[in-house]
Amino acid sequence: MKEKTIPELIENRTKKYGGKILFQRKDGWSWKQVTWLDFENEVKSIASFLIGTGFSCGDSAIILSPNKLESLLTDIAIHLIGGISISFSPKENPELINHALKDTCFKLVFAEDKDTLTSFRKLLDGKRLENIVLFSDSNNQNLGEAISYKTLIRLGMIKKKQIGDNLTCISKSVSPEHVATVLFKSSPEGKLIKVQLTHENLINTLIAVSERLNFICEEDQSFSYLPSTKVFEKLINYLAIFLGIRISMAESRNSFFEDILEVKPTIVFETKKGIEQILAKIPGEPSKKELKNLFGGRIKYIVTDSLPDTQITNLLIKSDLTVKDVPELKSIFD
Repeated sequence: MKEKTIPELIENRTKKYGGKILFQRKDGWSWKQVTWLDFENEVKSIASFLIGTGFSCGDSAIILSPNKLESLLTDIAIHLIGGISISFSPKENPELINHALKDTCFKLVFAEDKDTLTSFRKLLDGKRLENIVLFSDSNNQNLGEAISYKTLIRLGMIKKKQIGDNLTCISKSVSPEHVATVLFKSSPEGKLIKVQLTHENLINTLIAVSERLNFICEEDQSFSYLPSTKVFEKLINYLAIFLGIRISMAESRNSFFEDILEVKPTIVFETKKGIEQILAKIPGEPSKKELKNLFGGRIKYIVTDSLPDTQITNLLIKSDLTVKDVPELKSIFD
């Protein structure tokens, strides 16, 4: 059955893959593995917590965080109950966020850390925030009125048991026409561009991109370090979920080259700029073996927001790598 909403997508893929590994993430010196069932359980715990705060279909939540596993899980959980996610990177231009807030009514804020939250408060003109979650609670810092992501999961698991099948009923009531996310960017002239994407928009975009990338199979493993919340960076892991492939994320750009050697991916998701930065690590023109080893040794495909210049693209192709851009994501703002 073709899914028409994000809740249907998650239900269908979890039924299909169950105990298969979906995510790998660095946890100290080792990689923690998250199965599809683990993923669904955590998403439902977040969704249950949201319901407990009074958050419901059509309500908005702001996510102020780099593109990471916790923010992706939160995004999906918001969609699961018909909510609207609005994501910004902590490094986003404050003027863009400020303009976006003038046209946004939100009930919850998810922030990367206390510093990110402090910066965000300065844009609110004294408006009080009712529900705040911090993804990072390092050093047992005083969170004030906020709660940590770990606490959210714990409370959400309790709430999930209390509401039972009600969460399933809410998820099934989400329609393709419901708005799932709102994206913002600044035009070259400095004008704010706003795009609302419904569940139908998201699913149709994922279908179009998957048809373009029809060489990818569910046994492939992806790897990325894409902290920005721009459209390519935000939606590329939605694509990985849609395709049923394994997802791994580097902790930082500095750890990218160490992490990729451990993961040994077959696919790398990377921006044009990122590809150029990676190749700059090798002086001169690398050999085929050097280039493949730079990407972990098993690399077959690079999926990017925009093709690098001809010289770089030809170098990658000569190394038996397939390089594909995804204009379907860029065209969202057209």
